[in-house]
Parts: sequence; structure tokens; C-alpha cells
Amino acid sequence: MIRWPEGRLTPVAEANLAMFRKSAAALELEEAREAWHFVQWSWTEGAPTRFALQNEGEDVRTYTFDADGQFTTTAGTRPRRTTESRAG
Repeated sequence: MIRWPEGRLTPVAEANLAMFRKSAAALELEEAREAWHFVQWSWTEGAPTRFALQNEGEDVRTYTFDADGQFTTTAGTRPRRTTESRAG
């Protein structure tokens, strides 16, 4: 399942999300058991067009579409912030 961005979007961002919605990548995530939400999507025209989605387990998939509509996928985890305390 994909949680799609809500609210006001630019026409270009809407068009980019519509392109992603029609892709095999979106179909795969829509059929997944876990929920995925967007953490990044392209707001500009032209390739490459990138989308990053994350699930509750903090797994991240990044999809990069070229000018021909072909895409590559990168999977990983979102970097976690750490804080250090340095006694001085």
C-alpha cells in the first residue's frame, strides 16, 4: 500500500507522481503488505525523476526514472541520526 502525498502540489509534481503511479514500481508497492509513504519526489520537469519511499520498518526504496521511462531501484535503510555527548 502506498500513502500518496496529500495537499497542494505544483502541476509538475502532480504530473511526476502520476507517472510514478502508472509504473510497475508503484504496482509492486501497492500490492505489498506494509505501507509505504513518500519521503522525496521530484518537483521539477525532466529526467532524471526520483522518488524515495519508506515503510514503517525504515526500509527505503529509491526509484530513478530516465527520459525513456525506464527506472532503476536502490534499496536500503534511512540513515539514523546519532548524538554524541562529549564531556569536556
